[in-house]
Amino acid sequence: MNVAAQCNSEVDDLAHSGVCPNVPVCTFFKAYGNDQRYERELSGFFLLYCLGDRQGRCLRKDAGRRLGAPEKVPANMLPNGLPVSGTDDSEWSEEAKDAAGRRRAVA
Repeated sequence: MNVAAQCNSEVDDLAHSGVCPNVPVCTFFKAYGNDQRYERELSGFFLLYCLGDRQGRCLRKDAGRRLGAPEKVPANMLPNGLPVSGTDDSEWSEEAKDAAGRRRAVA
């Protein structure tokens, strides 16, 4: 069973599992959780942040709080605030970039 399938199987009983409570509405999880093309690259993120002890350090959670809802966080933002490999933050709102700490200083 892949990591995303494991998360999905535990989502129904979040109160008794180690699954992040944002998984049902997480745009990252919805976009990449069952995408076989990204399974190898992203399984570590799912294990550490969606199922593991780094849930409290997930920048997606922080960004969701700052933006008013987890659904407002760009799907391609990793839990560490960086874009998924092969994508970029060019379509992220300035608010999302701020929330992820990715806003660049203007000279």
